[in-house]
Amino acid sequence: IVKRDELDYTGVIPKNPDRRRLITKAYEYFQKSIAEYANGDKGEFKDEPAQQVNRVIEILKKLNSARLVMIEADSHASANTLFEALNNRGVPLTITDLIKSRLFAALKADDAANYKIRRKEWDELIWNRVINVDDKELPGGEQERFFRQSYNACRMNWDKPNRKFPEGKRANLFKCYEEMIKLDSTRIFEQIKECAAIYPRIQGREEISPKLTNAYKDLARINGATSYTLLLYLVRNRLKLGLGNDDFEKIVRQLIKFFVRRSFTDYPPANRLDKIFIDFIGEIESDNYVGKEICDKLTAWLKKYDDNERFAASLCGNVYDPDGTNEAIRFVLVKLAQKSHGEESPNFWEKIKHDKREIYKWTIEHVLPQEPTPEWKKMLADDTAEAEQIHADNVNKLGNLTLTAYNAQLGNKPFDYKLNYYKQSPLHDGLNSYICKQTTWTAQQIQTRTNELVEEILDVFKW
Repeated sequence: IVKRDELDYTGVIPKNPDRRRLITKAYEYFQKSIAEYANGDKGEFKDEPAQQVNRVIEILKKLNSARLVMIEADSHASANTLFEALNNRGVPLTITDLIKSRLFAALKADDAANYKIRRKEWDELIWNRVINVDDKELPGGEQERFFRQSYNACRMNWDKPNRKFPEGKRANLFKCYEEMIKLDSTRIFEQIKECAAIYPRIQGREEISPKLTNAYKDLARINGATSYTLLLYLVRNRLKLGLGNDDFEKIVRQLIKFFVRRSFTDYPPANRLDKIFIDFIGEIESDNYVGKEICDKLTAWLKKYDDNERFAASLCGNVYDPDGTNEAIRFVLVKLAQKSHGEESPNFWEKIKHDKREIYKWTIEHVLPQEPTPEWKKMLADDTAEAEQIHADNVNKLGNLTLTAYNAQLGNKPFDYKLNYYKQSPLHDGLNSYICKQTTWTAQQIQTRTNELVEEILDVFKW
């Protein structure tokens, strides 16, 4: 929205340099889009000027047939209301759009003197740090998660004896924020701003201390984002709760164990995770836990949802999903490798460019390949049908998996060929130590190594 008093004497060019920059970006966007359209969806008209002209004429006809409607609003609040109404009839607004619209309409009315400062702070401290990460706008679901977790981490601070704020869920989240905005628009703005400052830290995107930052990164790698509600609450109240960096590292490490175990057992179910951490915040508040007590109580709280036998049984089964991302099994293999090599471990999280995207340099390798050759089948059993059944039963088991930076080169090469790579790998005396002692690779060796690795994982991720 560009207001009339922001334009220069021509009534066209904005006075504000930031506005001019946006118009330049819009011009460049349309220039690029028209050029791409003229070339065709697959670039089939790139060298055909006549076809390009016809495509541009198509656009021109559409523009000439369009009707532009100018609507003047008498206030910013009215403009925001109109913005919501028009957009709700087309592409649905994200929760960020809705909250920002309602919040700034209230701020304009409640605190006009600081209105422009607030808008600048929103762009710098909320949009750039949380919503537009690395110059890439997050999907609506991830935006919603930030606002939902921020609300649930802070709502108890708003509760009074005669008023309780409900748990924030996807269905009622905007209504919850509306109620807070009505009570105190400035306070809710400061609350969102504070959570936006904390969020990149607990995601591991901003440095705190090396150990704690690495712990936060590991939590993100094992898909522990559901626990950010609890971490936002703890960080916001760290002084009152008597928590330091060492306490936070212990807390995050316990959360990592919980999410590693849950990743393999699928218990508790995903739809219960938010409630687990929200309820623990309630217990901290009601029972006045502080300091080390919070760490101990959290461990006990998480153990209620854990079953060691279920975890072990899951690890003994088919842990690799050919159609999945396999982030959990990769995470576990990395931790086993790091345990053996400590600070001398390779950087297993290093990424390299591949087909215009980034992938991990170190990837999961199947010793017994996913597509076995006749030579591999012969090693498994003399009978082809029996060999294929053995392959199906064992190829995705833990004992058949390792890490390598040479996955493409290894493929379905013979075991002797692969063995030379494993012996030269930095992991030859750690994760690959059992493999390097073998001369064949059959179901028996896979089962033996599976049992050994399961025992090691149970030890690494024990409570």
